[in-house]
Amino acid sequence: MDNQVTVAQRNRAIKKALVEIYGSKNVGLHGSRGTAYGWINIKVTMPKPAHECSGEYRCSICRDLSRAEENKIEQIARDIVKKIGSWIGTYSSDDGYGTQYENMHTEVIFI
Repeated sequence: MDNQVTVAQRNRAIKKALVEIYGSKNVGLHGSRGTAYGWINIKVTMPKPAHECSGEYRCSICRDLSRAEENKIEQIARDIVKKIGSWIGTYSSDDGYGTQYENMHTEVIFI
């Protein structure tokens, strides 16, 4: 019998870890299907930072805070994947340098 972790099991483990930090109502994690099978799409909602925005959709402070939180979330996902012995696929950019990116999209939304 094969003990390999499935994509669904991987996604459940990542979501469980994120729910412990952000709460169940604030975390959404979906795996893609078809040709995008294996992709991880993570969406986390958080309270808006306490500062005066400049009136833009997302001011530079909000963008920086959002990106920092997205990096934290992605690292949590990587740590869980490593712990359970699973994987996150990669794709290559067509930039001419063979740049590799993870098949993970993370979005933090301030409410």
